[in-house]
Amino acid sequence: MVHVINRLVGSDKKVKIFKTATHVSIMDINSALYYHREKNNEMIYKGNIVFVINEYGKSRNQLQAFLPKSTTKMVFDLIKTGMFMNLFPNGYKKYGGSPKTKRARVLTIQFEPQRLRYMFQIQEGQGQVIKNGAMKMMKRDQSVQTYVGLEDTLEMALEVIDFIRHEELISLMNNNPLYSYSMYQRNRNINDQ
Repeated sequence: MVHVINRLVGSDKKVKIFKTATHVSIMDINSALYYHREKNNEMIYKGNIVFVINEYGKSRNQLQAFLPKSTTKMVFDLIKTGMFMNLFPNGYKKYGGSPKTKRARVLTIQFEPQRLRYMFQIQEGQGQVIKNGAMKMMKRDQSVQTYVGLEDTLEMALEVIDFIRHEELISLMNNNPLYSYSMYQRNRNINDQ
């Protein structure tokens, strides 16, 4: 079961956190933070930051990839502090996809020190569910990428981290934290009334 929240504080607008553009591509970073799924008397947090890359100048493809909130904070904090290239010298890859549609997806973030820029790439293709439930790409169908200069990537990192922190605070004020939580106490209080 997916729950919709009533917000007491904050905006109901669909926020585009950051946007970059080159002469051949656009990348939007959007929020999909408010997503919980109920399981065994617990609300499991499943929120993400969404990367959307549109190659309007070359392939005319548009793909999106999802990065969990905690992973996004880690990656962008490493970019902000200049430690990304030390921890991920060959780039960071997030594998994902949908077992329902059998589509696999890979988000790659890689620093190119010789050009002082970051490459963001999303690949999508036919996938297969492997033993641990993850998706493995069997055949790549589409790939999009964009390049973002170091200064713009630093601005992006700061904006995304700040946005997530603000949304975490707002969600706590609205009694719907952007974390997993137990429903036991809430159900017990309702039954006691």
